[in-house]
Amino acid sequence: MVLSNKNSSDNCLRRRGIQFLWVLVCTGVFLLLGCGKKSNKIAEFANKIDQLAGLPIDESKVTRQFYMEYNANPDPGRRIWKGVEDIIWYEVYPGGTNSLFLTVEKTSVKGAQGVIAKKIEKGKGKEAVSKLKEGAFQVFIPDADTSSRLKRLYYRYYKRNRWGNWNSLSQIHDMTLGPN
Repeated sequence: MVLSNKNSSDNCLRRRGIQFLWVLVCTGVFLLLGCGKKSNKIAEFANKIDQLAGLPIDESKVTRQFYMEYNANPDPGRRIWKGVEDIIWYEVYPGGTNSLFLTVEKTSVKGAQGVIAKKIEKGKGKEAVSKLKEGAFQVFIPDADTSSRLKRLYYRYYKRNRWGNWNSLSQIHDMTLGPN
């Protein structure tokens, strides 16, 4: 689904994103402080993040999808990205496995508006919640209404205590929602 009203889409994303990020930040603080019984709830939340990495995608909640051609290992070929309210992103490999990404901020990269999403490794939910902007790998996903000239997926790594430069990974192509 491509939204035609950019301001409405941005406001909706911003509201949902802020609510989601607020939950993650608060959860991270509780994890760091180890707040008694509340830490059990936080552990449950982190476990849910871990579970998402291993569950099939709930197609009814997908609000945007696109594909990119990936020509390197592992699993070269067409990779389909599915966004759930631009907060959770799944990268589906040609072989059927998937990776999970969580949106950490809305920004612009190389002239395009979009979101930065952090890859969440299976079994690392607690770390993801407590270190929201840290991690080994991030991608930049441009907004759906970005001109085709700027519609590229970018990536960067965290090395030597800082984020590297953004590198172009591939042109992306929007797909209509529904069965593939």
